[in-house]
Amino acid sequence: MSQARFYSSIAATTTLSSSIDENAESLTPATTAGFPNSYPYLLILEKDTANEELVDVTGSTGLQLNVIRGVDGTAPRAHSAGSPVEHGVSARDFRESRQHEGSADTVHGLELGSEVVGTTDEQTLTNKTIVGANIQNPIIDGDSSLEGNLDMKGYQINNLADPTEAQDAATKSWVESTAQDITAGDAALARDWAVKMDGLVNDEDYSSKYYAGESSASATA
Repeated sequence: MSQARFYSSIAATTTLSSSIDENAESLTPATTAGFPNSYPYLLILEKDTANEELVDVTGSTGLQLNVIRGVDGTAPRAHSAGSPVEHGVSARDFRESRQHEGSADTVHGLELGSEVVGTTDEQTLTNKTIVGANIQNPIIDGDSSLEGNLDMKGYQINNLADPTEAQDAATKSWVESTAQDITAGDAALARDWAVKMDGLVNDEDYSSKYYAGESSASATA
């Protein structure tokens, strides 16, 4: 967000080099020494007189300043050469600051209708991308009995990595892939061991008959 106006603490009072009427869109002071280097900034013409006028300076060419006339409730007026000109502030600067402090909307560069997110406020956030979040003990729909449970309300969690720890969540594809590996390998071998009465399984004698013989030999000994 760009700054609304710019200020300087070293701008001395100067005067108009030439007269201007109420329709002039520029003015030329005797000097711009100490004036802000960025735009816009405020000038006060004939301060504290019946002819006082506030103008916003929007740009310059040398000493000639482009201005918006009659700002902050003042009226464009004719000013004679030699009229005093000074940089300053007006009620607008203080008014806008107070409005900013009291507002929950359109502050800190937020778009119209946006709100500041508080650290303890109860708020509903939409259209937000959260990066690197650590969600701890969430309370779902304001129901404290559900604290610690994250109910996705039928929505999906996308881009979930494969689990590496005991408490990690797993995707459907990872579970199905793991189940297929078990079915194709260990499960089939276990089934052979359970039903085969004699002979070898994977070149090892794991049959029921073999283990029965081992048990009898141990009992006889």
